[in-house]
Amino acid sequence: MYIEFDARNSISVPEPYKRVLTTYLMPENAPIPLPFSVHLCEWEPGQQNDMHAHKVETEVMYVLSGHGKAFNNGEEVALAPGGMLVAAPGEEHVIINNSGETLRLLCIFSPPTTRAALKERADQAQAEYNANVAKG
Repeated sequence: MYIEFDARNSISVPEPYKRVLTTYLMPENAPIPLPFSVHLCEWEPGQQNDMHAHKVETEVMYVLSGHGKAFNNGEEVALAPGGMLVAAPGEEHVIINNSGETLRLLCIFSPPTTRAALKERADQAQAEYNANVAKG
């Protein structure tokens, strides 16, 4: 099986957690059942995602290019090409691009997640942020 990059599979997440998620291999497009899913996540300089944890998935994040930092289970780590961050179920983590270049991570979930679940989680984080801003 060979999978090509297809920007039509991208999810653009708005501020304040702006990033682009491009799905590669998900249960809905895999020709065979797989115990994992794969997507590319890209942050421009100054962007970050929300602090979050996954209930049942382990997320492996391999740094393809760029630099940044992460907080994983309370520990701060520097992100650099060739490095890998692993967040076990329940471990809170956040990725921050504090560099002047695009940060690209290849993310692998086991058990697999879906494109719809990625979008739903991003939308939920945005809604929670907006609700907190409205409260003052």
